[in-house]
Amino acid sequence: KNRFVGEYEGITSYPSTNNRYVYGIRSRLGKIENMMGFAFWWGNMHKPNTKPVKCYYVTYPFIDEITQVRYSSVGWEAIRCGIDDMRYLVLANRLLAKKYGQEKAKQILDKLSGLPQYSAQNLQPEYFNNIRKQLISIIMDNK
Repeated sequence: KNRFVGEYEGITSYPSTNNRYVYGIRSRLGKIENMMGFAFWWGNMHKPNTKPVKCYYVTYPFIDEITQVRYSSVGWEAIRCGIDDMRYLVLANRLLAKKYGQEKAKQILDKLSGLPQYSAQNLQPEYFNNIRKQLISIIMDNK
């Protein structure tokens, strides 16, 4: 009773879209009020830039095996994008609720931010960018 809803989630560099989803759209859909992240290295300590598993944890830079590009902050950048997505969602909700009422605002935003029938791991940044463009349009049309 009188406790907040929170989650403890791993922060990965790859695929970084997981972070954007978790810290943005999923937080809203799950009514999560507080998100705490953790990061660690899970691989061979003698080869710190090799791919340890499907995900890269962001405590160390890593080299993408295909592009040979070194990444170090992409996971954090995705979190920032997710937080920005959440800010757009909150502002759009406020404006829509003022115009149509809270229930209608919730329906509009739930439809907009609902996931397609596949895993968030398969989502590309363009999926989130399209939602953000629609949120900006809602905000501009209702300010």
